[in-house]
Amino acid sequence: MGIPGWRISFHLVGMISVAVGILVRFLANDPRFVDSDGNAKDQPPPPPFQEEVRQLLKEAKEVMKVPSFQLLIAQGISGSFPWSALSFAPMWLELIGFSHKSTALLWTLFNVAQSIGALFGGTMGDVLAKHLPNSGRIILAQISSGSAVPLAAILLLLLPYDPSTTLMHGIVMFIMGLCVSWNAPATNKYVSLCPLYHLL
Repeated sequence: MGIPGWRISFHLVGMISVAVGILVRFLANDPRFVDSDGNAKDQPPPPPFQEEVRQLLKEAKEVMKVPSFQLLIAQGISGSFPWSALSFAPMWLELIGFSHKSTALLWTLFNVAQSIGALFGGTMGDVLAKHLPNSGRIILAQISSGSAVPLAAILLLLLPYDPSTTLMHGIVMFIMGLCVSWNAPATNKYVSLCPLYHLL
């Protein structure tokens, strides 16, 4: 077709996003503006743009004063570094001597393990939230985050840089993918923390 593959995927995702946006605009009903029968209520006139911005900044300042939110942002920033570095893992594997096939196998194994780990993390997050409602999900997320450092150290520092160790690298990458992927599915449950007053 004469178009590099990355551009095709970029354009496809863009077109799908535009299509979803159009469908949401014309087919979705905002629950804040629907009466009990499902009919659209008259919406109040929107405030002036400057007032909206002023209100938004005021709310943002209030949220930024919450210490737990500050900690959440700090952990999110520092926690994103390893995931960014992992995007170079296939190149690193090839640089230390693994073939294209071995690299593809190892990276596929890691991603499959992440998928399984995400299912486990979400399920365990729900289980722990029932037994420890205030801390269960967070405990699981901390275990997952804490397991990343020793597993990455084993992968990067202890295993030999030798293409004949594909099995060892595969085992470590599978265990690592299984353990480091619990955070989002285990703790991404803000709906259970927020009151539903905005839906009334």
